[in-house]
Amino acid sequence: MDLSTSIRGGAATQLGPNYGVDFTYSRIVDGVPVRWDPASPVVLRMVSPISDEAFVGAVRCVADIVEITGMALEIGDPIDGPVTQCVSTAEVLRAPGEIRVAWVDPAFFPPDRSENTLGLGAAIPDSSGLRYTAGWAVVRADLAADDPVRALACLRHELTHALGMAHANRASCLMHASAGAQTWSAGEREGLRRLCAGQPIGRPNRAVAFTVTPAHPSYACGSKD
Repeated sequence: MDLSTSIRGGAATQLGPNYGVDFTYSRIVDGVPVRWDPASPVVLRMVSPISDEAFVGAVRCVADIVEITGMALEIGDPIDGPVTQCVSTAEVLRAPGEIRVAWVDPAFFPPDRSENTLGLGAAIPDSSGLRYTAGWAVVRADLAADDPVRALACLRHELTHALGMAHANRASCLMHASAGAQTWSAGEREGLRRLCAGQPIGRPNRAVAFTVTPAHPSYACGSKD
């Protein structure tokens, strides 16, 4: 189970009964999940080349996220340039308010994970650690060509990471590390709504184990097996 501590004062913030089971947040400050600034629109920009099917899938994902969360998320102009540069942490931090999306060759992924990893995604906080300012999501291009339904599910998974969600523990969830589901469960939708509303986690009601998340965690999804 992937859980988090509060990053202020070193005190652990215990979480509600569904946290870590149906939804998990990447970063928590004083019992509140870190989120994108609700007062500013977030622009999703796709990195060329983009197939027609991949573009349509991304538009569907954005529409679904907006419907679930009410978030001001919109499609921006595509980006030309090397994928490895366009979705690097250093590069996306130069474009605050953007989530970069790309379809990549398997060689993009770390060597120890390149064969089975289907996608990666991350949300990057600003210098205060209190708001996300950038994000990125990548999906294997060969998956998009061979299995567009699974590629769309993987894109949903990685975009959800880019919004600030981590892996869930329930195997039937879209945000489980195996990414076996095609869309968000009712519990995950609730988690997304709470995240984008900045809703506090709530009072502790049971003992849970905690681990500290890294500063800019990225999460892999799925397997070709």
